[in-house]
Amino acid sequence: MILEIREDQNVLPHFKNILDIHRTNEVIRSIDDCSPMFAGGYPMSLLFAPRCKGSLLNIKKGFYSDYDVYFPSIELFEKASRNLQSKYNDGQNAQWSIERIHVTDNAQTFIFHQEDPITGYKLQLQLVKKITNPPAKILDTFDFINCAIGFVPNTESFFLHRDIFK
Repeated sequence: MILEIREDQNVLPHFKNILDIHRTNEVIRSIDDCSPMFAGGYPMSLLFAPRCKGSLLNIKKGFYSDYDVYFPSIELFEKASRNLQSKYNDGQNAQWSIERIHVTDNAQTFIFHQEDPITGYKLQLQLVKKITNPPAKILDTFDFINCAIGFVPNTESFFLHRDIFK
């Protein structure tokens, strides 16, 4: 069973910190208008990873290496892909630029030249082509309960398996 948690439910005492961390990354924020759900390591780290001393906005490095992103429709997947390519592929953005795009039957992975300040690795956004809506249905397909966790910035919601804290 997948549960939805929002800030107003007061379940997660550090929910504001989670939202602040997400807002600090320009690249991942640039697809928020496409109704993404970030799943796996990134939202797991937002919930569980320790923060660096002196900065609550920084998750300790090494907890994940990329962002797995799901969309509720193929149109929004394609819009996110276009957004990233138009904003970061032409060399006009001084801070971020795409090094390459790796395309498979299952995903488009955008690999940036720059290191992600949170992960410590080159920034990688993997846009997953598997379309399942709503978010709970996507997470129900995950084979490990501890990875069945998603963050939807548009609704400022977490979706997670009810047994994730076990």
